[in-house]
Amino acid sequence: MKDAHFSDWMEGYNFISKYLDETEFQVDLYEAESYYIAEGLLKWANENDIHLDVKENYLTIKISNSDEHLLSSTVYFPQLIEDKIITSTFANGILEVKIFKN
Repeated sequence: MKDAHFSDWMEGYNFISKYLDETEFQVDLYEAESYYIAEGLLKWANENDIHLDVKENYLTIKISNSDEHLLSSTVYFPQLIEDKIITSTFANGILEVKIFKN
């Protein structure tokens, strides 16, 4: 027997999940001794459509495609990163942003 409360909750969850899928994307974070890596799987994006914005402790990755649809994902770091050396590569649909700690 299905739980009616769960079904109602899932309807709301599916709405939120669908909204997030349309406006954001997943970014995985890794830490090494001297840098952080933020990595996103963006197989549908073109390199020219990807923009990085760094402010204080936040990295925001924005993607605008030919339809002007904007997707973004913001990542918080435990230290200021706006004055750090930051490099990025985009190959085979994977964006890798490296933020050096020093």
